[in-house]
Amino acid sequence: PGAVNTLAVNPVTPSTLYAGTATGRVFQSIDGGAHWSRSDTGLPGAPVLSLAIAASNTATLYAGTTAGVFKSTNGGGTWFAQNSGLTNTTVNAVAVDPTNSNIVYAATGSGTSGAIFMSANGGGTWAPAATSTNKYFTSLAIHPVKPQYVYSGTSDGFIFYSFDRFATGFHVYNPSD
Repeated sequence: PGAVNTLAVNPVTPSTLYAGTATGRVFQSIDGGAHWSRSDTGLPGAPVLSLAIAASNTATLYAGTTAGVFKSTNGGGTWFAQNSGLTNTTVNAVAVDPTNSNIVYAATGSGTSGAIFMSANGGGTWAPAATSTNKYFTSLAIHPVKPQYVYSGTSDGFIFYSFDRFATGFHVYNPSD
C-alpha cells in the first residue's frame, strides 16, 4: 500500500481506525487494527497526507491529498472532491471543529508558499484564513474545548495561531526565539 502518511481514530468508536497512504489509498479497520479493508472509492489515487474525523458526526471524514480535499459522509465508503475556492490543492493537513462539523480547516502548500483555508459549510466552499509567501503549512490543531483557537505548523518551524478562527488575523510564534 505504500507509506502510511496519516492515521485517524474514531473518537466515539475507537476500534474504528483509518490509514491514508502515499499511494492514494485509505484503509479502514473496525476491530482495532486486527483487520483492514480498502475504503477509498472516489479518491483519485493522489497521496493521502491527512485524515480527519468529525467528532460531532463520525460518519463524516475528510482526506487531505495532493489533489485537494475529499469528503466522505458514510464512514469512508465513498469520497467526493470538496475543492471549491482552494487555490492550492496540496492539502497537508485537515482539521474539523470538534463542536461543529461544518467548520473545517485545510493547511496547504508546497515549495515556498501556502495558506490555511477555512470552510463554514462542511467543505462546500473554502476561503483563505491565513497566507504566507515564504513558507507552507504542514499541520493543524484545534483546541478541544475552545474551538475558536486554531494552530498550524509551517515548513520552516513557525507556528501560526489564532484565538478567533482567523477572523482578525493571526499571530506567529518562532520556537527558536
